[in-house]
Amino acid sequence: MSHCINMLLYGLIVVLLFQFLFRYVFKEVWLAFIAALLFAIHPIHTEVVANIKSRDVLLCLLFLLLALHQLWKFLDTKKSLNLIFGLVWYFVSLLAKEDSITFLAGIPIMLYFFSNLERRQILIYSSAFLGSAVFYLIIRNAIVPFGGFKANPEIINNAFLLATGSQAFATKIYILLFDLKMLFFPNPLSFDYSYNQIPYQSLGNPLVWISIVVYVGLLLIAIRGFKSKNIFALCALMFIVTLSISSNLIVDIGLMFGERMLFIPSIFFAIALAVLIHKLIATVEAKTAMKKLPLMSLMLFPFVSVTAWLTISRNADWKDDRTLALADISKSPNSARANSAAGAAYLFYALEANRTTSEKDSMLNVSLGYMNKSLELYADNNDVLINSGIIYSELGNQAKGEECWSKVRAKNPTNPKLMGIDKFLANKYLTAGVAATNANKLDSALYYYNKSLDYSTYNDSARVSAYYNIGGVYFLKADYAAAHAALEKVMAIDPNYQNVRAGYEESGRLMVK
Repeated sequence: MSHCINMLLYGLIVVLLFQFLFRYVFKEVWLAFIAALLFAIHPIHTEVVANIKSRDVLLCLLFLLLALHQLWKFLDTKKSLNLIFGLVWYFVSLLAKEDSITFLAGIPIMLYFFSNLERRQILIYSSAFLGSAVFYLIIRNAIVPFGGFKANPEIINNAFLLATGSQAFATKIYILLFDLKMLFFPNPLSFDYSYNQIPYQSLGNPLVWISIVVYVGLLLIAIRGFKSKNIFALCALMFIVTLSISSNLIVDIGLMFGERMLFIPSIFFAIALAVLIHKLIATVEAKTAMKKLPLMSLMLFPFVSVTAWLTISRNADWKDDRTLALADISKSPNSARANSAAGAAYLFYALEANRTTSEKDSMLNVSLGYMNKSLELYADNNDVLINSGIIYSELGNQAKGEECWSKVRAKNPTNPKLMGIDKFLANKYLTAGVAATNANKLDSALYYYNKSLDYSTYNDSARVSAYYNIGGVYFLKADYAAAHAALEKVMAIDPNYQNVRAGYEESGRLMVK
């Protein structure tokens, strides 16, 4: 159902984009159609649509397009209600995701290019949207204060944590070139590009300087075509504006690259490409006897077929977390997160019912290989350490498993996943202690009961049982003082537990004797 909702939202976005381009930008149906089609089938959008978490990105653009529709409708009708609706939709867009904040610059630019308003009018209408954004920012700051932000101390969620100033700058510029590469050639696609899939770059890397030249070229296109309102100038300028918020050049956002970052900027890439294709079609049409529709179909079919195939085949990878992780590990082999996800997928499959011992052990060893690679890249990942402990435990190396969990406990004792592991271990050692007691292996029983105590919390039922059974073992060993001390701890936690009071009093009486 959630995937269906995302697809419906995406469909609405494509329709709204087509309508906006047709009614207010080009006023030429085929040009608007080509632009909307190129946007619709671009493989870079598979993450946004297939990943349920990215619904915020979909809603952001959906509400933004509604705002733009209402603004241009206001320009046609001069009805204030349309402008009010536009401001409300823009506010809601910001509530969905703050990416639309870039349209505080984008709206006046688009008004200049796609209307006949005077500069004073453009400033007035743009100021209204600025007021809507300020209202949002006041609410946002009241809930999540801007000054309260602290940089994430983990490299996996803070991309430039270990980079020098020059490395950070060079890498950010390099990624701008990577953005363009992914628009022109979106392959391979991956759910994760975090540490250390995209290594830190240096100013000595020629690609960093190529990126600078390319973006200076885009700025020159924007500047040279600004006065004449050239569509390519608009696309270059709006691409840079909408990409700015995710570029890390204005503010560090915690990650280097994500396909969702190109969702809004790709609109202007699609428009520019559509204009080029439309001009080519017009040129060929003028020089041949072919009509526009068959000519356009002939030109677009190979491109659309390949692109649509890439998009459809990529969608299959997003079936669930495990299929995605195993599909993408070959594309992001140096990502700590991708290796962790692949390891978790194999662990899940290994623990499925009806696995033979050899199948299970084989999958566990593959899983462990990915976990070890993840730890090589980022040694302090608690989730990887917890899963590695489970793998070692399942492979029969309990000591190694507990070593992994102890590392997590030392750093984050309240980790919720670790608490579940601890409860499992407490009960496991308690069961082993009971078995040893029944076999009259009393020293072994005491060892297991004390291990159970190491992993149980104060009021955990396993903790009470462990102390109670320790008291019983010491009774069997005739060490009544130790039995009395153990049962006293049970009394402190649950004085009504089984026959603890009678045992406590009896051990006290025997201890005196």
